[in-house]
Amino acid sequence: MKLFEFIILMNSYKLFEFYLGDIGKEMYIIKRGRLSVVSDDGTKVFVTLEEGSVFGEISILNIPGSKTGNRRTANIRSVGYSDLFCLTKQDLWEVLAEYPSARDTLIERGKAHLRKDNLLDEEAAQLAQQDEAAIPEKVARLEGNIDNLETRLARLMGEYTANMASLGQRLQTIEKLADQRRGTLIDDKPSRKNTLDVTGVGTNEDDV
Repeated sequence: MKLFEFIILMNSYKLFEFYLGDIGKEMYIIKRGRLSVVSDDGTKVFVTLEEGSVFGEISILNIPGSKTGNRRTANIRSVGYSDLFCLTKQDLWEVLAEYPSARDTLIERGKAHLRKDNLLDEEAAQLAQQDEAAIPEKVARLEGNIDNLETRLARLMGEYTANMASLGQRLQTIEKLADQRRGTLIDDKPSRKNTLDVTGVGTNEDDV
């Protein structure tokens, strides 16, 4: 897992702030310290996240039916010093591709969170789930089509090879016949000298 450590100092000029509606590109795990989920104006604290808490994952999980899409669903602000681990969206999905059960667990937890805040389109989520369930059948059908195409291609290649061999033999036969024909024409054609001799016979006045 490609985790990056992210440290927030208590007196840091740039404090960690995480805003509702921002496009999510990474998730965080709290190693040490505390962070608060606050209202839009920052005056009200809804909950405080402590060591081991995870946040930011909902916006990068591509949860089917999420009304927020890939945007943050809360405002989070560091309470003094905090030490976080950061995992980017790309790295998270590379890990989840190897652990589909963990992916399903995270998505279901994300759905529950969105459902609690009325941010989940149940109909869209259901349709997406049905589409996902149909994927194995579609893959199997596609694999069958590929097998059929490979069989047809192999047969066509065999026919093509046989036709090319037959065509080659026919061309060789035609070339041989053409060579024989040319040889016959050459043998039957009288030489120029013989033609002149034959033509001259009976036309010489001294012989008359």
